[in-house]
Amino acid sequence: MSKYQNFFPDETIIAEVQGFLVKGLFGSKMGTAILTDKRIAFIEKKQVVGVGLIGALAAEATGITKPKLKLDIPITEVFSWERPRKNDIRITTKVGEKHLIRPVNYDEWDAKLKGLQKK
Repeated sequence: MSKYQNFFPDETIIAEVQGFLVKGLFGSKMGTAILTDKRIAFIEKKQVVGVGLIGALAAEATGITKPKLKLDIPITEVFSWERPRKNDIRITTKVGEKHLIRPVNYDEWDAKLKGLQKK
């Protein structure tokens, strides 16, 4: 069972890979790209490095490192996706919004996305 299952309680997680959600030139977020049977999502988890034990405890207490849902697109709202660069996936919704995801295991993610579209 996935540790992100509580975000999507009634759905089956098909693929879960580390990656980036790219927004603008300097706005990329690191986290986990998730593909379920009903949606495409991206969950950001901030890392706190180099602060020691007291800093890590303070970050945990304030909730800085809690996973946050940054992108949530139902599969029915996906109009198309394309591959603008080698490991990028640009998802376009029916409304016209564009989101760029850069998963680490691009080939696995792309194959499962194509399989889900055929259903």
